[in-house]
Amino acid sequence: MNSRQIRDLNHAARKAGKIATPKENKSLPGKQHKEGPSQIKNQPKTSRLLKFLGTGFLAILAIVGAAYQFRPEVFVDRDISLNVRDPFATQFRVTNSGLLAIYNVHFSCTINNMNFQNVTIGDFGSQAPVPVLESRESSTKDCGITADSYSDLSELFFNVSFRPSLYWEHLQKRTRFVNMRDSEGRLQWIKQSSK
Repeated sequence: MNSRQIRDLNHAARKAGKIATPKENKSLPGKQHKEGPSQIKNQPKTSRLLKFLGTGFLAILAIVGAAYQFRPEVFVDRDISLNVRDPFATQFRVTNSGLLAIYNVHFSCTINNMNFQNVTIGDFGSQAPVPVLESRESSTKDCGITADSYSDLSELFFNVSFRPSLYWEHLQKRTRFVNMRDSEGRLQWIKQSSK
């Protein structure tokens, strides 16, 4: 008997209901297909390796995403001016926009302009450190500097040093401002991108 004849016989027997196909074997009770240990061992090693690498990548991505969510975010913006004729009377608002509190917050100002005359550092009380700045809170500080004359194109850096939650070391945020004249000729500090 050749293979074609055997196939025809099997087909006829299935029609008569004598032989169950492999699909039918899985659906019949007591005749379910079971994988032996040799079939489990023969799974491709690459698929297990890819599954392991995929799980590892997702775990690393979750850790990086969580760290990004809890990163410290401190912003410095120009606030009100207490004396419109004195650019150094400008107040600066320091805001903690991160999700966690920051600790031991210190403030300082640096002026870069060789043309200033008699520039002096004033009352440090206006730059007193803040022990804790909670999430979404802000503190207003000034530079405590006075000068006899004011030059255009001066550069002011408002520096904030702080220790974020979950950190051991202090971080520093440095924000650059340049003074420019407004429409009425008064000098104002305009926030710039850091160099």
